[in-house]
Amino acid sequence: TYTGPYGKQLTVLGDNMQLRKEAVSKNLVGSIYGEVAILKDLKFKSQLNIGVNSDESDLFYTSKSSFALFEALYYDRPGAQLDTQQNEGWSTAFENTLSYIKVIAENHKVDAVAGVSWNRTVYDARAQHYRGFPDDNILTDINSATYIDDVESESLEQGLNSIFGRVNYSY
Repeated sequence: TYTGPYGKQLTVLGDNMQLRKEAVSKNLVGSIYGEVAILKDLKFKSQLNIGVNSDESDLFYTSKSSFALFEALYYDRPGAQLDTQQNEGWSTAFENTLSYIKVIAENHKVDAVAGVSWNRTVYDARAQHYRGFPDDNILTDINSATYIDDVESESLEQGLNSIFGRVNYSY
């Protein structure tokens, strides 16, 4: 600690217990796969992959934290601050292929694959930034903030659908 223009100030290292962070993450990943021989040299394969994730984090800075002191000094935004963030996302991949492998007269080999694939990803994020809580040490209620400094959100949805194939011949 040192004495600065705003009284006793704390070092950035550890911030002397002036920062409280809580984060919870939930993730689920799953796959299923199946393969069946349609004919002696022809196989069908199907695969499904799914991933789901959700996380939330709260970051509370007391008015004595280095971050809050910086905000007060340079941006004229004094007081304890709370940053919250929520993220949710999921992705899927579904693939189907047919494969054909044939050896002819022990010297010639034909190897072919054809398939389709569907991939999709969805991501949503939200963040809020609050300031000016009546109790500097204990966050009791988010509604007791004097100011809402910023609210952000973003959403992303993307996908890729593919048709593919290849043929190899060797002798």
